[in-house]
This record gives sequence, structure tokens and C-alpha cells, in this order.
Amino acid sequence: MGLPEPAQQLRVERLRRPTLYEAVGTVRSRATATVASQIGGRIVAVGVDAGTEVVVGEELARIEEKEFKSRLEQARSALRAAEAGRDQADTSYARIVKLSKVKAATQEQLEAAMSGAKQAAANADAASQRLHEAQIAYEHTRVTSPISGVVQQRLVDPGDLALPGKALFVIHHPEDLRLEANVREGVIDRIRMGQQVAVELVATRQSVTGTVSEIVPSADSVSRSFQVKVTLPHSDGLYPGMFGKLVIPIGEREAIVVPSAAIIRVGQLTTVRAQVGDRWERRYVSIGDERDGRVEVLAGLSPGDSIGWDAAPE
Repeated sequence: MGLPEPAQQLRVERLRRPTLYEAVGTVRSRATATVASQIGGRIVAVGVDAGTEVVVGEELARIEEKEFKSRLEQARSALRAAEAGRDQADTSYARIVKLSKVKAATQEQLEAAMSGAKQAAANADAASQRLHEAQIAYEHTRVTSPISGVVQQRLVDPGDLALPGKALFVIHHPEDLRLEANVREGVIDRIRMGQQVAVELVATRQSVTGTVSEIVPSADSVSRSFQVKVTLPHSDGLYPGMFGKLVIPIGEREAIVVPSAAIIRVGQLTTVRAQVGDRWERRYVSIGDERDGRVEVLAGLSPGDSIGWDAAPE
């Protein structure tokens, strides 16, 4: 006794099918900023966690400010003293100039007064520069975000020691993602700037269309491949670091392709319901690439065979 007659039936035939090359890659953010400390000091507060949305200038963490505030006050006091010395030297120089005009001061006194005024002015300028540097150092006790986006990594906790150049946070823009894939040199001539290409996002089970935005004009000497960067449309659930595949058509071939709904999977085995004479029987098949609701059958079916399934094809 055979299987029940299926609701949907199809006569198998060979169809022209694109030959595809898949280049694996990684999803990355085009706009990524690594926020590093500009000064050394103890972290006293951290205001964000991984996943927190931030805007430009928002405070991310704070470094102990007592020492830097003290330096700032000292620099301000030093500038006031230097400015007072400059004003006094200018007054003295002006007085000597007047006396020299009536021959009441010697040339040596005039030159000494001029030199003193120049030195006092230089001291005031140096003090002003030191105040500027102290002000900047004090402002750096507030670690702020250079871009608007989402905190991708938080690399610091309260109590940690911040060092100049040490990364504290990584921030990315979630709406500006791209796939960076390595394409072998034999295929790179099929890709051009601005080209629309298919990208399969494995984790989210999505197939989207991206735009080639950059082709690095140099092949890797080991893998003999070129890095291709593809701008991606917004996709829910997509994050930097996820795996993706760049799909590139490189030709055509004949293949037997059937609706995915016709394939019956039991563990690692795949079968179809095939007609043999007046009966419907289960037949084992070997399948290959599955795309857009259709799957390629590598073995088990021949052109002219009839297959069937109960569910409507997608």
C-alpha cells in the first residue's frame, strides 16, 4: 500500500540556476569609537553599561579630580602672580623710558628695563599656557562620548586605574553596519563599487541586499583575497561581530530544484514523496543549496519524475 496522494504535485525538470560564490565575513560598524583615557588616575564612577545608548558629549565615566583641581588652582595663582610681575615690569620700563628722554637714565638702565619687561611677558605667557594645560587635564577627568551610538564594550569599573591611552569603552553606531568579507582574487573582477549584492545574515536568518561601499585595492599575500565592505540596510537583531556571507553570482548551471516544502527531513535523512506508476512512495534524496524557498536535489530524482507534498509551497 502506497502513501496518500499529495495535495500539491510537481513534475521535476532541470532549470538554469546561478552558480554562487560565498565569501564569509563579519558584521562591523562603520562608525566605531574606542574611548581611551587622556590622563592617569583612579576611576571613581562609571555611568553606562554595554548596550546603553549615548549621545555626543555624554559622560561615560569620571576620574578622581582632586589632584587635577589642585593643579588648576595652582596654575591660576601662578598666572595671577606672573601677570602682576609683567604689569610691574611694564610700569618700570615705561618710567625708565621717560627718564631716558630727559637724560635722567642711562642706556644700560633702559636696556635692563626692556629685558625685564620682555622676560616678565614671557613668564606670563608660559603661566597662561600652563593654566590652559591644567584646565584641559581637569576637563579630562570627565570621560565623554565622542559619537552618538550604543556602548558596545565597557572595559572599566569603579576603582580601576586609568592610564593615558588605555581603552575604557567601545561605542558603535547601530544604524551604520556593514559586512566585511574576504573575496578570493579569482572572483574580485565580478565586484564593482556601488554594486547591489546579496548578503546572508546567518544569526538572524535573513537575506538582505547590500551595497558595495569599498574594495581594498590590495590582496592579502597569504590568503590571496581582497577585503570587500558592503553597507547593510537596517535589520532588527543585527549586531557587530555577527557572521554573514556575501553571495556573488559567478555563472549558471543546470540543476533539479524543488520547493523546500516537498522535502521531508527525519534526522539527517531527507526524502520526498514520489510517484511510481499509480503509487506514491517515499524516496531518499540528497540535497544541496537551499535558497528563496527552493532546494537543489543532487541525487535521487530525475527529470520527468513526479513529486508531491501536502503543504502549499512558499
